[in-house]
Amino acid sequence: MIVIIDQGASDHQIARVEQVLKDRGYQVHRSDGSQQTVLGAVGSPESPVDPRDLEMLEGVREVHRVQRSFKLVDRACQPEGSVIDVAGVRIGGDEFTVIAGPCAVESREQMLRAAREVKSGGAHILRGGAFKPRTGPYSFQGLEDEGLKYLREAGDSQKLPVVTEVIDAKDVDLVGRHADMLQVGARAMQNFRLLTALGKSSKPVLLKRGMAATLEEFLLAAEYIVANGNPRVVLCERGVRTFEPWTRNTLDLSAIPVLKKLTHLPILVDPSHATGVRDYVAPMARAAAAAGADGIIIEVHPEPDQALCDGAQSLDAEQFGALMADLRIIAPAVHRRMSVAPRSLTRTLESPLFERAVLIGVGLMGGSLALALREINAVGTLVGVDVASERAAIESAGVVDKFFTVEEMAEALDGADLVVLASPVESIVETIGKIAPLLKPGALLTDLGSTKQAICKAAERLAGKVAFVGGHPMAGSERRGAAHANPLLFQDAAWALCPVGDIPSQILDSWRSIIERIGAHPFDLDAQRHDHLAAAVSHVPHLVAVALANSVGRLGEQDPMAGQLAASGFRDVTRTASSPYRLWRGILGSNQDAISQRLKAFRQALDEIEAALGSDERLDQELSEAARHRLGMRQDGLGLLQAEAEIIVRVEDRPGALSLITTALAHAQINIRDIQILKVRQDEDGVLRLAFADRGLAQQAAEVLRAAGQEVRVPG
Repeated sequence: MIVIIDQGASDHQIARVEQVLKDRGYQVHRSDGSQQTVLGAVGSPESPVDPRDLEMLEGVREVHRVQRSFKLVDRACQPEGSVIDVAGVRIGGDEFTVIAGPCAVESREQMLRAAREVKSGGAHILRGGAFKPRTGPYSFQGLEDEGLKYLREAGDSQKLPVVTEVIDAKDVDLVGRHADMLQVGARAMQNFRLLTALGKSSKPVLLKRGMAATLEEFLLAAEYIVANGNPRVVLCERGVRTFEPWTRNTLDLSAIPVLKKLTHLPILVDPSHATGVRDYVAPMARAAAAAGADGIIIEVHPEPDQALCDGAQSLDAEQFGALMADLRIIAPAVHRRMSVAPRSLTRTLESPLFERAVLIGVGLMGGSLALALREINAVGTLVGVDVASERAAIESAGVVDKFFTVEEMAEALDGADLVVLASPVESIVETIGKIAPLLKPGALLTDLGSTKQAICKAAERLAGKVAFVGGHPMAGSERRGAAHANPLLFQDAAWALCPVGDIPSQILDSWRSIIERIGAHPFDLDAQRHDHLAAAVSHVPHLVAVALANSVGRLGEQDPMAGQLAASGFRDVTRTASSPYRLWRGILGSNQDAISQRLKAFRQALDEIEAALGSDERLDQELSEAARHRLGMRQDGLGLLQAEAEIIVRVEDRPGALSLITTALAHAQINIRDIQILKVRQDEDGVLRLAFADRGLAQQAAEVLRAAGQEVRVPG
């Protein structure tokens, strides 16, 4: 039966109702929606219960008996649709989710390539079968345990959750250790031992409809899983067996609206297995989106014609990209948006890679790294070392498990297999010398310093005892101290690694894996090159900000209007000028040669601009070159955008104006490389700057948008 709780009911009243139901012999499943709380009571009590007796309890609004045989998955039990989280990717709600990948895991190289291609195309979850139940005993049966490892590695390489099929109840734990979602194939839909085992798992389940199953049988299979304790079930319509020979199965699109009415569970569609023919897959995927499905699961293979399994129904990367472009147009038309993985997406390790980690310096950077390491279960025990005066602030922030003062360094480092130097640059070199005799042989020592040559030079004395990997995460904040530590500080940040000497590959790979799991992007650099580049993109810009702030500030002492005219653009350019010298002293002092070289280059660039002021042609050349360089810098920290041309579009100040522009370009399959929205005043039209890979695409985009009624200007 369904017990609907009053909106104003207290937690005590709800708990009382739950206890009464349990005392009568029911299992109680609670559903908290945004509008109301519902208790689903299932079971076979020894004596019948009168719903009117339950309605007399405080906090109960009404009680209904459920006549259908599936009760917990019935929409009456949860009027709002379920949203299932798969390692950060949501299935259900107003999102449209795409699962893509090959039918079977064939090799490590095949899966790594497939993962790259489906991620590039816009997939949200990677699929691949490690265990393949086949109709014929001589067909490829999958790589099994080895395939699970390849699938997991491929998913991690592109930060994609993975789903794979489990075919036997005894394999649920094994597959669950590698996959983020467990799939039940059509043949196993009524394998009740398997369904029961999945009900006791904490992993989300993708349940495919049997090829001859009615919708009631389909929902009863889902009920097995939910009734055994796992409510995280996603249904999948994959076609039913009919008399029609031209397709592998007959896709029952009418099941989507029917299931939407009957159940709160999300519904995906598998157009690959439904049709069995590559040419029919994209049309049926588009139809599924239009019919209201919550997403699709589709087969994509790097080389479909060479596939060991179901190549005839698999798309290649180009075909998948074209389909995704279509879906991005269809989704908004049916009030959907393409699913987006949150920035905080991380995959927790099953067991820590390091037993004891010590952070020497627990300020903003050290504290943020500590929280990030804890979030992904990378270390067993987190130890912080800092000056005694910081104890209260660090313990209050809760970023480490244990705190030691610098005087207690020996005790703190005892048994540590990971040591992170997160103190100011000028103290790291000195700290390396002090802790050298205290380090555990074979431990990993790294740092977060902004310069690397002096630090790596000091670490050379540790060769043969510990592994030293110099590190510099390109991240930070204007706020300081452990109180402002944030585990997302390193999201999308570039993280330079400068190994010293021969580092065991296992140790280096482990540290790289951790950096990737907390959302950053590691890359190797030698120390000298690092410092030269850091001077160019960080240290000199800081000094330029200081010079600009001083020049305008001194002008303001003579003419106060200068300060009043300094708009947000000027404040953005000079933001780092407010940083105190104590934070920059060690950085600037340890990288003087590289900074001097880059300052000379900057002065030369200024001289060239000054000389160009008398010539429109030369000045236009300088400004155009700067724009090209600026557009060529990636906005996500992953590399270069390579945008070569741009157009300017007027955007009307009304809902949906932006989507009309992007939809028109998507329909023409024109990719936007960079986008900037300029808004001058509230309630006035804005300006959209769009950048493309080349001038030809920019001109084509302008023609498409003009044909759609947009006002467009092409610079030059």
